[in-house]
Amino acid sequence: MGQDSQGSQVLYKEVQRFPKWTLIFVIAPALIFFGIAFVQLGLGKSVGSSSMSNNELVATTLIFGLLVPLTYIFMKASIIVTSDEIKLSLLPLYRKRIHFEDIKEVQLVGIKAIEQFGGWGIRANKQKKGFVVAGNEGIELILYRGKPIVIATQRGIDLFNIINNRLIK
Repeated sequence: MGQDSQGSQVLYKEVQRFPKWTLIFVIAPALIFFGIAFVQLGLGKSVGSSSMSNNELVATTLIFGLLVPLTYIFMKASIIVTSDEIKLSLLPLYRKRIHFEDIKEVQLVGIKAIEQFGGWGIRANKQKKGFVVAGNEGIELILYRGKPIVIATQRGIDLFNIINNRLIK
């Protein structure tokens, strides 16, 4: 598969995006902010009993109406397994490296994002941490120290086999 930027051999690579239907949870608030901005700035009518100043409204609308949706649309998750480590990233927000010497065991698991973690993204519950973007199967890394990490994937068996083979060596 090639080499990564540190010269380690890449054994597995998967790039994921959030399911398209989840975009509604980002677009709906953006449309609400644009509607409020139109009423207050365009029509000159205050919205609510203690509305924001025009400057605050413009700043808030730019953040929640443009910046957050664009970040979400262009956000991608990647799982890269090299000969030395597992790299998880949810760009531009999150990066994590898990070295093989920190992994005690790997298991193939089914994933129900809402039931297990309350949704998608970088998640945690009382027992586990989750890297859940796409896929309904995944792997669970049992670490020597710390909570187990569940990684959702669309190619669970492939990812499991590569990590398990690397742990056996």
